[in-house]
Amino acid sequence: MELPFQSHNKKTFQIAALILYVLSLGLACIPISTLRIDNSLEIWFYEDDPARLAYDRGHQIFGDWEWMSIYVLPKNGIYDGSFLNALRDITTKLEALTSVRKVISLTNAKGNLLNQNELSYQSILGAPPWTPPQLEQFRTTLDTNLVYRKALIQTGSPKDSTILLQINNRAMYKDAYRVTLVNAIHDVFSTYVHSVDYYALAGTPYLNAELNRSSRYDMYVFIPLVTLFITGIGWCVFRNIRDVGIILVTLSGVTIWSIGIKIGRDELNMVTIMMPTILVTVSVANVMHVIISFHLRQTEHPEWAAERVVKATIKELWKPSLGTASTT
Repeated sequence: MELPFQSHNKKTFQIAALILYVLSLGLACIPISTLRIDNSLEIWFYEDDPARLAYDRGHQIFGDWEWMSIYVLPKNGIYDGSFLNALRDITTKLEALTSVRKVISLTNAKGNLLNQNELSYQSILGAPPWTPPQLEQFRTTLDTNLVYRKALIQTGSPKDSTILLQINNRAMYKDAYRVTLVNAIHDVFSTYVHSVDYYALAGTPYLNAELNRSSRYDMYVFIPLVTLFITGIGWCVFRNIRDVGIILVTLSGVTIWSIGIKIGRDELNMVTIMMPTILVTVSVANVMHVIISFHLRQTEHPEWAAERVVKATIKELWKPSLGTASTT
């Protein structure tokens, strides 16, 4: 027979264990709240990898930056005065963005110009306002410029153009500077919808930013959907709120603890972002095995108390469950 003080001690222990469990989940959620995802090239190499070291030396010698481009389709063509004015403003705002080292557009592109028998290197486009002859001369200069042909313009095409951006490569920093930069570029263009009909970003910084954004979005969508799916399957199998609760408690604990520990040390990437999927599979499979064995043993020994059934089940399954989880 269980004595009153033993029952009190057991309830105290259960409450303390529940509080400790909730606090540990909250502690693990702290790094998750600042989730970092890094899909840059550097994460696939050890810091002492010879190829990585050669890559880093190249950056130190030639400069630590990378390029991206913005395709721009104006409403009335690239040689329209209102568009060129808007492009000047866009170029100035892009140059002011953090991480941007250089911006080259139609409005600040430089070339060799001959004025009164004197050769100078200056902007191809002069200061506004522009007359039709000046715009025609500007067009002729661009069409014959080998540097900007197929870079800023397509020869003979007055419809669209490109802006080139040189970005400081801050791969060793832990901030999501590429995502921040892409968001800032979108903000700049959002104020010029009256002049720009369409624009699109291209290049390594943009692709990396979108990979990071998509990975984060997929993770936030995937985990709630999987939790909902497992809840439904658990109810269909067990028809018992207690058993479904055990599954969800195990699932949340294992997943949140593991992701929190991982993010506390490193960023997630396209490979490690799949870690929650593996953890969900292993933890749910093991806990369902334990629950089913518990019910089978309880049916075989109806005279046993639930606590004894639990102890016997865990004693039988902890080794194979540990082996399965470790090898998986």
